[in-house]
Amino acid sequence: ETANRFYRYGMVLKQRANFYNNIATEMIPCQKPMLLQDAMDFEKVLMNPKDSQGKEITWRSAAALEGYVKRLNDVAERLAEKTRQ
Repeated sequence: ETANRFYRYGMVLKQRANFYNNIATEMIPCQKPMLLQDAMDFEKVLMNPKDSQGKEITWRSAAALEGYVKRLNDVAERLAEKTRQ
């Protein structure tokens, strides 16, 4: 069960890294200024893996990892939704 949960987190993180690497090609040039703040919010969460108390995320804490993945998904979904508009 624990292995499946961490595997799931790993897959989500891999998907978000892929999203980060490809998002610029999905935006049309006129959208970029409108999406700048959302893109910066996404990058901040992605590049700064911290828990709600500001401590670095490790694989030892499933709860902290789950919270980080949720925050990362939230900002990524917000950016993806605005990109599609």
